[in-house]
Amino acid sequence: MYRQEKIFKIIITLLVPFSGLLLACSEHKPSQPHGNLRPETHLSVILPEGMDTPDTTVSKQVLHWWGDDPDGIVVGYYWAWEDTSCDTCWTWTVTNQDTFQLRILSQYDSFTFYVKAVDNTAIFDAFPSDSTPPVDAIGAVDLTPAIMTFPIKNSAPEIRFPAELTLSYAQNDYVSFHIASFNWEGTDPDGDDTIVKYLYALDDTSTWQELVGSPPQAHVTLENIPVGQHRFYVKAVDVAGAISSTIAYPDSEGTWTVQEKTGDILYIDNNKWAEWFNDARLFYTGELERMVGPQGYSIWIFEESYQVPFSKLDITKTMQLFDVVIWNADRDSYLLRASSSITSYIIGGHMLMITTDLGEGDYDNPPFTFAHIDSITNEVDEIDIGDELEPLVDGYPLVKANRYISHTPEVGFGLVPDDESEALYLLLHEPNPVVGLRYPSGGPASLIFLDFQLHWTNGLGTAGDLLEHILTEEFQQ
Repeated sequence: MYRQEKIFKIIITLLVPFSGLLLACSEHKPSQPHGNLRPETHLSVILPEGMDTPDTTVSKQVLHWWGDDPDGIVVGYYWAWEDTSCDTCWTWTVTNQDTFQLRILSQYDSFTFYVKAVDNTAIFDAFPSDSTPPVDAIGAVDLTPAIMTFPIKNSAPEIRFPAELTLSYAQNDYVSFHIASFNWEGTDPDGDDTIVKYLYALDDTSTWQELVGSPPQAHVTLENIPVGQHRFYVKAVDVAGAISSTIAYPDSEGTWTVQEKTGDILYIDNNKWAEWFNDARLFYTGELERMVGPQGYSIWIFEESYQVPFSKLDITKTMQLFDVVIWNADRDSYLLRASSSITSYIIGGHMLMITTDLGEGDYDNPPFTFAHIDSITNEVDEIDIGDELEPLVDGYPLVKANRYISHTPEVGFGLVPDDESEALYLLLHEPNPVVGLRYPSGGPASLIFLDFQLHWTNGLGTAGDLLEHILTEEFQQ
């Protein structure tokens, strides 16, 4: 009995300390996980191919960044340039890369970029995207943004004429009257908006004229240019004072010619057939000299593309130097390109005679809005030698084809005047299509449109009489 009691006391003695330990343990709360760990941000720059890390770099930078989060994932980033002092200084993005164009205002400058990652403990109203930043990012943002500073050296601007102008004006035998327009394209590696002005000169590069603005206009129209040989120069200047190379027209060594305006009648020779046969120019110059004398008219030759002004404004302003324009055109003419110029010319109270072959096109859609053609009947596609063209308005002579005149099959003869114009000539060849119009109906005319080559309808020797009637009676010259 004593032995059993002693053993029991020993067990109790041993258990009491352990029971206290157990009770002590039972009084502590269960352990909790650590708080959110913030992400870390990394940044790198993508250099142009073949470039080592330079002392100075260019203003266009491609940057790449990424983030690591030890207890979650990175869902987006805030980035900023220079100023990080306010919440609105930072831009939110979910992308890892962007291209930045830094605006440099001096020869040298430096720019500092900051980026910080945001993890998935941030709160959003919608799925994260560039347009949906977090509404609450407390505790989710890297407190030590990745930083990189870029020392930038200003780059000079570049300038060039558009390809169309270069191709049109590459020849040294371009001839204008007293007006010439030029336009160009200026670019700058530091941003096109850093170009603050253009400098241009006519002939004398010791004196430059400025074109300023925001942005400066990249075109100029020169008027009252003296008769003679000329060369045009232009260059760009950026905000830091760097100057582009100078470009010139003509782009090779040489000049273009400004010819004297003589008389109040302009004859535009836009007919390649005239160059081959030389009969159109002989006809018109001979008749004009007979009527108004050699000083009573001027000639403008559009036989080749490089002879046609690049700018429609030049066509408009040059035509407006004259009271009357006679435009002799073939089916590959520049009438369509000059439609707006012709419309302005007629509306401005001037008088225009066009003799042409209509080019290819849909006969339900007349190609010239200025011609007051409602539609084309496409009844015949040729005028044979010996065919007569009968006038439908008093005072006009009968004329007769002395050369074969054809249209393309897609666009035959047969003009239908609109409500403001009237039929002027009828082809006496079944089914007798209308081949000439007068606008306005009843006259005196602002526009005479002949859908045939006038100089090839001189079989009766009356083509000159028709031209004279238009100039003296309709246009009262």
